[in-house]
Amino acid sequence: MNNIIVRLPSSIAHFTGDNNVIECQAHSIAECIQDLDVKFKGLKDILCDLDGNVSDLFFVFLNGENIAYLQGTKTALQNGDELTIIPAAAGG
Repeated sequence: MNNIIVRLPSSIAHFTGDNNVIECQAHSIAECIQDLDVKFKGLKDILCDLDGNVSDLFFVFLNGENIAYLQGTKTALQNGDELTIIPAAAGG
């Protein structure tokens, strides 16, 4: 398994005991989200829609690149990769 570093926004860090940086073990972003949900119950419900895709409320970056421009949650991960989850900002 690949060890992945995940950086979370403070707004959802309460799921992880207020840890903004956590680790998961996965081969894809979908597996990483699932692993995090096993460790921190309810996190997937916040991050994903009912189809398992990342919710419109968040952006996920893999090593600085938005996964929307990669293969979404199917994007493969390598050992040492970093995922950064950022809440979407709304304005008016």
